[in-house]
Amino acid sequence: MFKGISSRQLVSLLTLYLFIFMVLTGLVLYIVPPSRVARELQWTLAGISKTEYIRLHTILSLGFLVVALLHAWYNRSVLWRYLLLGRQKKIWNIESILALVFILVLMGASYFNVPPVDKIMSWGTSFKESWGGPGGGQRLRDGKNRAVQQVDQTHREMQ
Repeated sequence: MFKGISSRQLVSLLTLYLFIFMVLTGLVLYIVPPSRVARELQWTLAGISKTEYIRLHTILSLGFLVVALLHAWYNRSVLWRYLLLGRQKKIWNIESILALVFILVLMGASYFNVPPVDKIMSWGTSFKESWGGPGGGQRLRDGKNRAVQQVDQTHREMQ
């Protein structure tokens, strides 16, 4: 790439760093309040709003995709050996079968919403509703109205 810079090392480190930040922004988006509630509360975490976290997560994910493709290109000979088991020319070795089965199980569990996927998704819903989402939205409005009424009352008393 540039003189004195290892493009392979750079791409590997970018893959790692982008993955870490993608996971962090994904975790934030897992627990963030619904958009309406986030707007009403002017919700932020570390000075970053929900909209900004969505943008960050999207762009970091796209960057990760590009860098992961570069990483696969730089390591194509190793990946090819993984797939072909060296000189045996077998595509379906035990590791490739296990990797494929693992992905298929995750996809099936997600699609059919079976344990532990159902629990993970319900935890996310609980986090979101705890901010005042469905079932909690009225509590948020009532709390906000009470707070406004208290400020008005205090203001009237001071006059």
